[in-house]
Amino acid sequence: MLYRDYRFVEGFDNNYIISNFGEVWSLWFGKVRLLKPSPNNNGYLQLDLCANGKRASRKIHVLVGEAFVGLRTGSLTYDHKDNNNQNNRSDNIRLATKSEQSENQKLRKTNKLGIKHICETVNKSGNEYYQIKIKRNGKRVHKYFRKDKYSLEQVISEKDKILLELRA
Repeated sequence: MLYRDYRFVEGFDNNYIISNFGEVWSLWFGKVRLLKPSPNNNGYLQLDLCANGKRASRKIHVLVGEAFVGLRTGSLTYDHKDNNNQNNRSDNIRLATKSEQSENQKLRKTNKLGIKHICETVNKSGNEYYQIKIKRNGKRVHKYFRKDKYSLEQVISEKDKILLELRA
């Protein structure tokens, strides 16, 4: 069971408090007021906060991460473990590399097979292929397998081998 914990939002002169449940309160003018975030174009909840007369837009999951998970260093970013970018509880936010985030992504809506990194394609001659597309740590792998020569299970096995090689 997760209990509510409250911390000041860093860099805003102790004018805002954030909870480990992703709630942000304003302390302006001696009044405590719960702020209502709004989704940005990518669906992440965000707020406009003020410090030194300047307004700054901040994503809630970044504020939670900074207060309860740890500071980002190098190429680390904050990732939603459950892929729900509106679930900003501290137990759902983790520090992750871009590669770890891409492994954690949902399937694209256009993915008809329901398997990550594998899609079906047809060339100009009408031959049907399975295609493996993987990008990890700056490396890209694109491989094609004719559907009349390879089963989906064989292609999945090959994809798993590629992923293991890229992790090493």
